[in-house]
Amino acid sequence: MFNKLNNYLLSNYPLFWNTKIVVVLPLLLFLHLLFYLGGYLYPVQITELYEWRILRIEGVTTFSVLVTLVFIIFWLLFYLRNNPFKLFYTLGVKYLFFEFVILFVVFFSSSTFFFSYEQGLYHKINAMTRDADLKKEADLANLACHFMAFTESEFDIRYCCDSIKTRHIRDSVLSEERKKSTDEHGYNEDVEERTSLINDTNVYEKSYLYCCSQTIQFASSDLFLKDGEALNKIAVQWLKVGKKDSVLWLMRRFEALCYKYGVNCKIDPDSVLVECFNDARFTVRYLYGNSSDVSMGDLRSAMGTIIEVREGFWNRGILLGMLYYALAAAILLFSFRITNLKPWLTGIVGVGIWCILLMLIGVSLRWENGILGFLLFLWVLFFTSSCFLIYSSRMKLYAGVIFNWFIWLTPFVEIIIYVLLRDVFASPCSPSYLKDCPPPHPLYTWLDTYMFEINITNITVIFILMFLMFIPLARKWQSNPEE
Repeated sequence: MFNKLNNYLLSNYPLFWNTKIVVVLPLLLFLHLLFYLGGYLYPVQITELYEWRILRIEGVTTFSVLVTLVFIIFWLLFYLRNNPFKLFYTLGVKYLFFEFVILFVVFFSSSTFFFSYEQGLYHKINAMTRDADLKKEADLANLACHFMAFTESEFDIRYCCDSIKTRHIRDSVLSEERKKSTDEHGYNEDVEERTSLINDTNVYEKSYLYCCSQTIQFASSDLFLKDGEALNKIAVQWLKVGKKDSVLWLMRRFEALCYKYGVNCKIDPDSVLVECFNDARFTVRYLYGNSSDVSMGDLRSAMGTIIEVREGFWNRGILLGMLYYALAAAILLFSFRITNLKPWLTGIVGVGIWCILLMLIGVSLRWENGILGFLLFLWVLFFTSSCFLIYSSRMKLYAGVIFNWFIWLTPFVEIIIYVLLRDVFASPCSPSYLKDCPPPHPLYTWLDTYMFEINITNITVIFILMFLMFIPLARKWQSNPEE
């Protein structure tokens, strides 16, 4: 059966036969499924989510890279056996273009096995914590911290919500003074000296009425947790009205929450109640240990793990990295297919020499933008030289070397231009420190906002250039007579 399929592909779909894509794609899907099941079946419990190692997959990533290398090597053993282009078979531009697309798909698919494992692990944790209402749990834990003192400073009258508002006003005034009296190198000494005089060593009242903190918070999440002031209003009302049942209910719920996530919690809700209502001023007399009594950091870590799982690990940066890897690997292998071994190896050695020269120039001149500008100049030089040599049928070896350099450098041209433009239009100073600092140029803001779209456009343009320019140039080079 396999021989019949092989003969059928050879007769009707030679590209599929040559690239072995009919076998490669199902095998890739099967490997991705195995890695996904490995992540989904990983024995993780909800009481272990606070441990930092849960989402760390360095070992799996290393194993995935090894599997990728073995897969690519075995695939190349079959793929590189035949090259109809170098044997002067009549191959159209579409044939070669689809061959390049297949190379891109193979490299991209074979490099993301560990992502399938991570996705399976995330699905496992997400299914396990689907019923967790993190907003309610985080608000509950934050409110409970208003009745447990871990540090005296959080319950100091100087740090109550009213004092914090006053401090914000004062800090904004000082910030404006700093901006007015700051040059490009530092702050004004008089302002810094006045700021340092604010601290003193007097003893101030410590009461459960004054806590205005938010112990658990997640800056990158959209949970919209209650802030310290809202929590303080609830705590003050319960204390002043004498809602002991509410405080006791809260602490028991908090104890159950810690037990749910396997977090150390050795508090006694009844003891907390007695401590909070010890006198008419609700004075803080006992400090709990942040590790020995209650591990708030572990509770925060457990909730942070759930948030990370729900948000997913895929982001634009990871996707762009994998796309550029697949694109670079496909271009490198495809250039080997459309040029002979000698100009390809010479081009590889030449790239190493160019890198050493650029590093020496960069170290001596310390001029990064100059290096980037020089790379753009080289790209234009490679383009014009390769076109001239190929269409004039001169020096086929040198034409092939320069043509490879041109192909290899093209995907990075857009990135170089992007970096140069950002540097040119960046603000010369920081608006957060200098009052008269001009805002960034609109083009700089546009570049930052549409960075992902710009890079996707660049990758798309490379595919278009492959079809309209690179492959026609390669066919013309191949048809030129040998030296």
